[in-house]
Amino acid sequence: MIVVADTSVLINLCRVGQGGLFQQLFQEVIIPPEAAAEFARLAARASRFSGLKLTVRKSACPPA
Repeated sequence: MIVVADTSVLINLCRVGQGGLFQQLFQEVIIPPEAAAEFARLAARASRFSGLKLTVRKSACPPA
């Protein structure tokens, strides 16, 4: 299953120490470039936001 997410879900999971939950539940998590940039800024400031493997796509829709 592929999931498309914005940063609010990822931020809140990281705040409660469950940032890896997406990787455990879903094969791939896709975020838009703007969300990736926001998350990268947070990861640079707080280690709890680092280490997630996220796929960045220009379009939120997976290729057909």
